[in-house]
Amino acid sequence: MSITIQNGTRSIKIHEVSIKTPTESIDITGLIEDIDIYENMFSDGINCRVRIKDTINLIENTPILGGETINIVFGYEKLSEKFAFSLKIVEVSDYVLSENRTFAIYSIYAISEQALKNTQIRLFRSFGTEKNKTKGSHIVKSVCNLYLGIRNPHVDETKHERYFCATGWTPHEIFEYIAKTDEPLNKKGKYPLPFIFFETREKYYFVGWDTILDGKLYNEDHEVYLNDPFIHDKQQTISYNLHNATQWKMEAFNHEENITSGIFGSRNVYFNIIHRKYNVVEPKHEDILKSSKMKRAGKIFLIDNAHKLIDKSNHYSKLFAFVGNNDYKFMEKVQEKYIGIQTAITQLFDNIKVVATFENLTSLKVGGLAFLNIPSPKMRANEKTTTWKTASGYYVVSAIRHHIDKNDGYMQSVEFIKGALDD
Repeated sequence: MSITIQNGTRSIKIHEVSIKTPTESIDITGLIEDIDIYENMFSDGINCRVRIKDTINLIENTPILGGETINIVFGYEKLSEKFAFSLKIVEVSDYVLSENRTFAIYSIYAISEQALKNTQIRLFRSFGTEKNKTKGSHIVKSVCNLYLGIRNPHVDETKHERYFCATGWTPHEIFEYIAKTDEPLNKKGKYPLPFIFFETREKYYFVGWDTILDGKLYNEDHEVYLNDPFIHDKQQTISYNLHNATQWKMEAFNHEENITSGIFGSRNVYFNIIHRKYNVVEPKHEDILKSSKMKRAGKIFLIDNAHKLIDKSNHYSKLFAFVGNNDYKFMEKVQEKYIGIQTAITQLFDNIKVVATFENLTSLKVGGLAFLNIPSPKMRANEKTTTWKTASGYYVVSAIRHHIDKNDGYMQSVEFIKGALDD
């Protein structure tokens, strides 16, 4: 069963919403009230919420116990491209029974299969040996294939060969460890930008930030106009990559937080539990700022004042209180040189944030680049809208929310981030 929802001048078609159990597949498209799907660079995976009006006692007759697969497929009615998601149910909540007990309304929450597997797996094993070391990128690919069921991840090659033991680590904690202690094979500049790992509807990525900032992840250019009435509707048809947002808001930097938890708070302390040694590492701030220039998208992180930086290290910092003896020699070589610097760099990424709403499907993708044209206020009645030059420019697409409502149609909210205002 499929349903069509009018969305402005276009129609959104929900091709499928179904729940698959070990014994059957149940079509619940007709029960849908609304759907929210989230893709985010800084989360463990894709997650969604599906609110349904249950008139068939689905929750009991199926029954829904957790771990079932929910498939969601939608797109424009007259276009072949489809947005497809296959997720695992992890929660049912917000259950409300109607007064006449003829139906119930509740929400089904689901996450991607690899994110669920990550919560179920603890690895006690070695990677490489002292005589036969292996690269971090090879470890990432191996863990994706063997433990997370990810067959063709996009993994940037890492430089260092190492060996270490995982002692009860989840797959994502192993990724964090490698992301924090390694550097790209073909790094740019004196200091490497760190790695990041995330999932989109198309692929799983473990990539260096330089890959993202150079626009190499998708090799696409996007131009976005934020609620500018002077952009004619017909202009949107010139390029599939030109989008016009209907609503938007901007979050600038927080000066107080930047002082206490930004680059000035990026000191690293690590401790060898075998030799009982510890070391304190502080990044070289001037070198970090000089190395943040990137080709083509360089102005994303054009940082001239350290007080503009904000803490974004939580995604990477879990594993660095203790370092096992077998990896200690390797850590002695790279930790002081890279880890403190990479921690500081990760604190730059969402200092400036713009959230825009589109009333249509866009070709924007998480991890891609977009050039934002942000309008400035009109100072005179006859003045045309001008561009806010210091805020406009290249941003990274860090998150996308897909919202489908059976009455109101489709809406896409996109989060854009960069490190600082331009000159």
